[in-house]
Amino acid sequence: MKRTQYMITGLALTGLMAFSGCKSTGADIDVPKKGPADLDYEADGAKAVNIPIKNLRDARFCELFFIRVKGDQNELNVYNPTGLNGMEKTKDSCPDELLSKLDIEGLIKHYKLDGIYFNQPRHWIMDEMLIPVGAVRELDGMDYYWMASSHMPANIEMKPGFLTYKRCPVERKSTFTFKAGKEVFLLDDPDGKVWVMKAYRDSYGQSYETLKDLGKRYKKLPEGFSTRVKVLEKDLVLKPTGGVATVMQDEFENTYDYLGDGCSNYIP
Repeated sequence: MKRTQYMITGLALTGLMAFSGCKSTGADIDVPKKGPADLDYEADGAKAVNIPIKNLRDARFCELFFIRVKGDQNELNVYNPTGLNGMEKTKDSCPDELLSKLDIEGLIKHYKLDGIYFNQPRHWIMDEMLIPVGAVRELDGMDYYWMASSHMPANIEMKPGFLTYKRCPVERKSTFTFKAGKEVFLLDDPDGKVWVMKAYRDSYGQSYETLKDLGKRYKKLPEGFSTRVKVLEKDLVLKPTGGVATVMQDEFENTYDYLGDGCSNYIP
């Protein structure tokens, strides 16, 4: 099987042997930490526990998807540094000085993978999350939580733009909270469905301050779509019924979650 390396922008979430304890932002919960010598990454999610992570708005993160091809499926293990690497002080869980050491080809060889998807840096819009995490794994000097495992057909080509204005169901057990009094950035689609931005891409000249004017920058927004910014009167809580959420990206690789059909406590 040919090894592949992808640059992916979009998706978007506990081992047995511990080297040391590691605490998440906003949580007094210890989870095991694994170093490069421990190659059994597939056990990282075996004892995942729910932890709260707070003060997320505009916090920076990235993701690594460990890929192993099994038959006609890609088996994915997802690693995300949210809440780690000093984020509670800097609001940056993947600082450039650590990210610059990332050697994707080296990791593929070390863990005997078929590929790695690198989800480029972006920023959260939500304020808090409750999310299952497994072991903390050190990868090229940066700490990442194990956050999810999943499967996807091996013939899907994941590349920048593959989710642009396309609806995609994803498995998710986490809870996302946007706090009252804070802004949310919404898309209304032609079917009357409402989507809320949960993360924006760390590129395209974007910053949190520019998001309110995003509607003026769109060049490819499909007919019938509209944008709006709303200050929440009460907390908006996203927890998908049945553990399946629907996500979509815009042309700037910002990621939105669908709010209807029991996926949120209300629709703003």
